[in-house]
Amino acid sequence: MLAALVLSLLHQAPLVTELKCAGFSVITTSPSGDPLNDDERVELSVEGARFPVPFKPTMFTGAGARGTASQLKCSEHLLAWEVRPGVLVLVVSRSGRPQLDLVSLALVDLAKKKTLQVIDTPYELSSGRAQTKQGVTFSFVTRAAPGGFDLRVVREWLPDDDSPSGALEDWLAVRAVKEKLTAGWLRP
Repeated sequence: MLAALVLSLLHQAPLVTELKCAGFSVITTSPSGDPLNDDERVELSVEGARFPVPFKPTMFTGAGARGTASQLKCSEHLLAWEVRPGVLVLVVSRSGRPQLDLVSLALVDLAKKKTLQVIDTPYELSSGRAQTKQGVTFSFVTRAAPGGFDLRVVREWLPDDDSPSGALEDWLAVRAVKEKLTAGWLRP
């Protein structure tokens, strides 16, 4: 009985996590205290100042990034790609349950402490599959491109196969020009 009371009290308090990256931190808050409620929100903290990244409230799932490109400013639990000095594309995974996780993108200016644009995409993540003690995980797979990067995401599915092995991936071109972020297939 006491354990149930403690658990209910824990779920009433906001749950806040902070991930430190190169030059900034990503702060995720679940107001209900239970991220399974799909209510998490994201803020960035730069030099003590916080500003929101207005993704739709959800459960962020924490996919990391493969690779060591110099543009990577964060690669654990999310991807932060520097497209020009002080301007990043933040890439996060969000729950797509019961299917694969989905990808969200944000263009942020750390110097101005401002989110320039957010794109909550319909694209799913099935790249970088690895078996761990906690189960199967996926990672963002990227490659550098002028003005941004290319990101592997699911483009289509094999007929009658909605398992991860039926996911057909392709390169999504993520580009930042001035204060505008675009995401479209590299090949039409």
